[in-house]
Amino acid sequence: MRILQVALYGSVKGGTESYVGALCHGLRDLGHEVVLAYRYDPDPARPEVRAGRELAAISSQEQTADAAREVEALIADARPELVHVHNVDAPWMPRFFAERVPTLYGVHDHRIDCPVGTRYWAAWHKGCTVVPGLKCLSYNVAAHCGSLRANVTLRPYANWKQKRAEALRVPRIQVFSKYMAGMLTTSGIARERIDVTAYPVPPMPDAATIPHGDTPVVFATGRLVKEKGFETLIAAMDHVPMPVELVIAGEGHFGEDLRRKSKTVASRHRVRFLGWLGPAELAGWYLRADVVAVPSAWPEPFGIVGLEAMAAGRAVVAPRIGGIEEWLSDGVTGIVVPPHDAEAFGAALAQLTADAGMRTRMGEAGRARAHDEFSLARHMERVEALYKQVMHQ
Repeated sequence: MRILQVALYGSVKGGTESYVGALCHGLRDLGHEVVLAYRYDPDPARPEVRAGRELAAISSQEQTADAAREVEALIADARPELVHVHNVDAPWMPRFFAERVPTLYGVHDHRIDCPVGTRYWAAWHKGCTVVPGLKCLSYNVAAHCGSLRANVTLRPYANWKQKRAEALRVPRIQVFSKYMAGMLTTSGIARERIDVTAYPVPPMPDAATIPHGDTPVVFATGRLVKEKGFETLIAAMDHVPMPVELVIAGEGHFGEDLRRKSKTVASRHRVRFLGWLGPAELAGWYLRADVVAVPSAWPEPFGIVGLEAMAAGRAVVAPRIGGIEEWLSDGVTGIVVPPHDAEAFGAALAQLTADAGMRTRMGEAGRARAHDEFSLARHMERVEALYKQVMHQ
């Protein structure tokens, strides 16, 4: 089968790009011909990029004549039998492809069920539970989930309405958790048109612990933005009595604020910020860690970081929010805590950093679950079956 994958970035920026890369390799290993169309940051080291196409129309908010011609030319050149679109900026593009070629629309975030795409109330430090609609405009003011300026507030609302309207015209939509399937149904997407295929985890290096000294290491990684909850994680350190080294990897506009807040952490702890890490470096830190923290404040559509940690044999602490509980079993593969609760998060970290036996048991259970339920091979079986359904609907 000739398959066209369409994504915003040609390099690994986060979970979506990691997934697209794994998908391209997995499909080629199964004998399919794959072409990747991307807009930004091509990485020539990625085989799917070397054989790929740059597609400027991905970032076109409107279906202009030039954008439409570019997509038509891509279809004529690549001759795909199926198109798999992932989180493009152009709201019209999944529908445009679907009118011409069997198309699957992969939705990796809250762009269809939230005007600002986060489902996070910044003023109240909690996830949003509102059914999207006109009431979002009032919550935008009260909960600070967007700008207080009217022109800036209305723009994302109008863009969301367009994204939702276009998504309603795409026959099949892929999400990565049952939670997200429920969120899309609240936006009017018929449940029978939504397919759930949880993220796979790539093979990880041997899960032996890398020696790092006597001080336990708590590792966390992600975009340094408010909705990722690193502020809660830093506050949680005051509730961890034994000395711990907290290591945070990632970049984002909230980074400087987090660095300032980390200076208030009790002197018994050490806090380090590593910046952005590539996949190999990230895997090394999973293996160096004693515990992996996923402090998300927003309702994670899935939460790939925690699953990667489990694949590396590490116990995970994460909040009960979004799709996290679909891969994290409380008391078995890690500890689930209430969201936005620094004291509870700190207590869980204290329990795991002090008990090596518990960490080992949970890490082994997590690695087994990641291998049995979330392997790339198992995921590719599901995706191939889904592609066949899309082709023959």
